[in-house]
Amino acid sequence: MDALEAAAIVSAADAVEQEGLAAVRDLTPSAPVHLAGPDGSLRTTA
Repeated sequence: MDALEAAAIVSAADAVEQEGLAAVRDLTPSAPVHLAGPDGSLRTTA
C-alpha cells in the first residue's frame, strides 16, 4: 500500500480539526477526510 484511500474521523465537532487534517495530509495529500457525527452520519468531507 502506497497511500490512504480515505480517512474517517468520528467526532461531535462541526469541522475537522486542522491538526487532524494535517496528520492525514502528511500521509497522503489527496485522500478525502470524512467527518462523521457520533451517530455515524456524515457531516462533511475535507
